[in-house]
Amino acid sequence: MPKETPPQTRARLSAAPNPVPVTATQGSATLTWTTGDGSVGQIYVSRNGEPEKLVTQGAEGSTRVSWIELGSTYDFTLYAGSEHKQKLAGIRVRAIRTER
Repeated sequence: MPKETPPQTRARLSAAPNPVPVTATQGSATLTWTTGDGSVGQIYVSRNGEPEKLVTQGAEGSTRVSWIELGSTYDFTLYAGSEHKQKLAGIRVRAIRTER
């Protein structure tokens, strides 16, 4: 009898929309994530290569970030647990100018 394969757990992190449309100076995106296994994770962001800052935490969920600026690049990283060591997923977000 073949062994049953356990279900794959996959961490995910997404941002919508991406790129972020901006009409003046700032725009918004919604981050959605899951650690894939129900354990707590933390999302950090680095703006233009600066040191990372904590954005939010939880096993899964979504949060709106409303401070995406033109000319900046944001690297969001989902880490396992609260040790800020094991990377599970990441996404780069940037803004684009749109006309009103």
